Amino acid sequence: MLFIGCPCQVKKLKEFLGKDYVNLITIDLLCNGYSRNEFLRRFVEEQEKEEKSKIINLDMRLNHSTNLYIKFANGKEKMPKNSVIGTFVCNKENYIDACKTCNMHVAGNSAADLTIGDFWEFNSYRNICDENFNPKNGSNIIYANTERGVHYFDCIKNQLEWRYLR
Repeated sequence: MLFIGCPCQVKKLKEFLGKDYVNLITIDLLCNGYSRNEFLRRFVEEQEKEEKSKIINLDMRLNHSTNLYIKFANGKEKMPKNSVIGTFVCNKENYIDACKTCNMHVAGNSAADLTIGDFWEFNSYRNICDENFNPKNGSNIIYANTERGVHYFDCIKNQLEWRYLR
C-alpha cells in the first residue's frame, strides 16, 4: 500500500494506525503550507475583472519555474510580475491556520519513508553535480527518511536520471 500526502497527513495517519505496517510505504511532499482557497478565488476574480474575461488556464509552474502564467478566454495572456512564491507562498497571512505554526517541513521532522518535491534551488547546487547534468524538464528532490525509504528508492533508481547531493 502507498500513502502520499503532506507531512502532517502522514504523521496523523501513522498516529491513527498506531503501529508500523511493513506493507505500507509513505511519501510526503515538501510543504511550506497551503494558501486559503479564498485567497486564490479572490486573485482569480481580480484578474478576471481587470481583463474583463474568464481565466481558461492558470499555470503556476511555467517552464518549471515559479513564474505564473494566465490565459484568458478573450485570447489575452499575462505573466504577473509577482512570482508564485511571492504571491502565494511568502505571505503567511494567506495560509490556513494550521500551516502558520507547523514545523513539519523542517528537515528531519518527516514521519514518511520518502519525501519528494520540486527542486527549484537546483542551480544553487549545480557545482556538486556533474557538469553534463542538465535538468531540461525541471528537477525534483527525493529524501529517503527511513530504511524502508532507502530500500524503495533503490528499487526504482535505475529508472530515473538522478544524482546524489551531499
